[in-house]
Amino acid sequence: MTTVSEAQPTRIANQSLGDLARRFAYEQLPSRFHTLAQLGFPLAYQLWSWGWHRTAGWFTTLALFSLWALAEQHLTGRADSEIREIVQRPTQRTAWSLLRRASAGAGTLLAITLALEAFARIMSHAFGCPGCAG
Repeated sequence: MTTVSEAQPTRIANQSLGDLARRFAYEQLPSRFHTLAQLGFPLAYQLWSWGWHRTAGWFTTLALFSLWALAEQHLTGRADSEIREIVQRPTQRTAWSLLRRASAGAGTLLAITLALEAFARIMSHAFGCPGCAG
């Protein structure tokens, strides 16, 4: 039986706070994005069917950026696991690269559109006159 004082120090014990924060930001947090993709699209569809179109748009944006993060993980090999391999086959690499570009582009356009629409609504309420139509 090994006591605590006899146990070998783990890799985490030898890392600084900056190393742990970097690992969390670049490896552990993005590996949770598959959950956002799994929940984001169905929840966006449900919200859209209820008539909550803007909220559905934001959930779709969140799901698209989670797809981008997953594609980035497959292309660069970052994940919770230290032994995750980078995609080597050209067809898979091309597919993941295409998914990364498409999801980033669509997510960015949707986020900009929703942000501009929200800004326009805020400005219309802030500067709207009582007798003006709209």
